[in-house]
Amino acid sequence: MEGSKKIDQDRSPPAFHQYTRRKTCRGTGRSHLPFVRGRGAIALANDLRVRWSVLLVLVAGAVGCEPLVVRSPVEVPAPDCATPPTPQWESPSLLSCRPDDVALVDRRRFDDLQRAIQAAPDDATVVLCPGTHQISVEVVGRRLRLVGSNLDTTLTGGTSRALTIRDSQVELFNLGFADSQAITGAGVLATDSDLHLRDVEMTGLHATQDGGAVYVVNTGLHVSSSVFSFNDAVSGGAIALVDSCLDDVGSVFEGNQAISGGASSRGGALSATSVGSPIWLRLQETQLTGNFAENQGGGLWVAGQDGPDVVQLTNSTFEDNEAFRLGGGMALESQVGQVDLVDTIFRRNGYNSGVGAAMRARMGVESLLRVQGGSFRRNGFVDPIWVVGRGATEWTGTQFQRTPKAFAFDINQPQGAFKATSLTSVSGEEAVWAITPCTPKKPVRLSDFETFECELEEEEKAP
Repeated sequence: MEGSKKIDQDRSPPAFHQYTRRKTCRGTGRSHLPFVRGRGAIALANDLRVRWSVLLVLVAGAVGCEPLVVRSPVEVPAPDCATPPTPQWESPSLLSCRPDDVALVDRRRFDDLQRAIQAAPDDATVVLCPGTHQISVEVVGRRLRLVGSNLDTTLTGGTSRALTIRDSQVELFNLGFADSQAITGAGVLATDSDLHLRDVEMTGLHATQDGGAVYVVNTGLHVSSSVFSFNDAVSGGAIALVDSCLDDVGSVFEGNQAISGGASSRGGALSATSVGSPIWLRLQETQLTGNFAENQGGGLWVAGQDGPDVVQLTNSTFEDNEAFRLGGGMALESQVGQVDLVDTIFRRNGYNSGVGAAMRARMGVESLLRVQGGSFRRNGFVDPIWVVGRGATEWTGTQFQRTPKAFAFDINQPQGAFKATSLTSVSGEEAVWAITPCTPKKPVRLSDFETFECELEEEEKAP
């Protein structure tokens, strides 16, 4: 298609930073959803092979620092969101926790999670005992699993972040995070790492800047069957990603907010930004419900600058999300890359003042927005879908309901190409206002979209 550059959606994501060991110092509301985290007995790693030597160095006068743990370099594979590794949970091993126990490692008991992590060999499983534990711990240069021992294992950082992960490969399973406050990532902050969350619940977490529950930089984040509810931050109420990739399957984002930042408040549930690497984002069977952004992207905000970006939303739902200005359901920008929405539903999303109740997209000249199937139903009353820019746009087999003005394209961006096939109404509406550069003054009927195409030339540009 002229004026566009298609990107292979199966393209592998960019190579991520290879991890290096760093010396670090330790820093000084429950969900209303019915939710059950993992079932069954707890898995413990019983691999007792010694892979490294440990040297504990106590530094006199190092106030606020944990003892430095020196190990041989850890070989952690670079994160790969296209084909993420599947966590291998060991066979169940039943152990009991004593009243004062916080964690178990290879049948050893600890009353402090930081000491348990330091004592655990790489590839071990650290089991957290039942109850609510107030912690503020670090995992640096390690490969570990942190596992909750039953349905009531919760970590809280109070006025600090609960868990900081650097240069590591970490799997979190069957855990809750609640009621913590931090500048970024009140539940988890991860940098230069590979992080897996499975059957994790994060609720009531507050960040004064970005990433209410999770904040990741240069990290591969893989999430499945988890719940993020009623978290807030300036940007990325639940999760904020910077130069990172996210692969989510079957998670729920409800009631998260991007607030207190005015124009900076974007991504009520999720925000993904590019500083030096392309964005790679894949959501499958993900639900974003009742999230809010003070500025853009009530459910999701994506801002790619260094493409080629890859954004894939499949069988997902955006429902009852709201942004004060742009993109009640979703707001995205991609200069170079491809955005695919497959069988995704946008329902009852809205905005207070602005455009794009369901979706607002700004596409660069070397980008492609492709919508296949799915539906847009009862999203605001005016301009529920607003697409601007010079990129190409393709729509196939999408349904609309109670959408008086389904499309609006910027008349001052003439290089884009528009194609639509088999668009239908599910409630009898005959007309949809569409494609401003091609039909600036009349509505286009849904039946006309069977073979509708719009290719613009430079001389058609409005003054």
